[in-house]
Amino acid sequence: MNVRFNAGRLTSQITLQAKSGGPDEYGQVVPVYSDVATIYAEFMQKTSKEFYVAQKVYETTTAVFKTHYQNGVTPLLRVKFGSRNFEILGVDNVEQRNVCLLIMAKEIY
Repeated sequence: MNVRFNAGRLTSQITLQAKSGGPDEYGQVVPVYSDVATIYAEFMQKTSKEFYVAQKVYETTTAVFKTHYQNGVTPLLRVKFGSRNFEILGVDNVEQRNVCLLIMAKEIY
């Protein structure tokens, strides 16, 4: 894959969020998400597919966010895109050149 890309296509603003939180009055952990960074990305919708592995159903990537390299993006974060939230399944530093980052994600309903 070519690491050069058209920055003019990075028209979607996304927010990377980290999960934190503590127990409520009943001892249940209440997840709270705090913003880590707001960046521009190209949003690429993928079709939702399922495949069978060891008799279990696994969902595949439903979206890919293409952006400039951003240090510290891991599956421990999530992506907020407008009113939609996405679980990060994987992050690809294209050609390990710290130029282009592909964030593979699955929408959280």
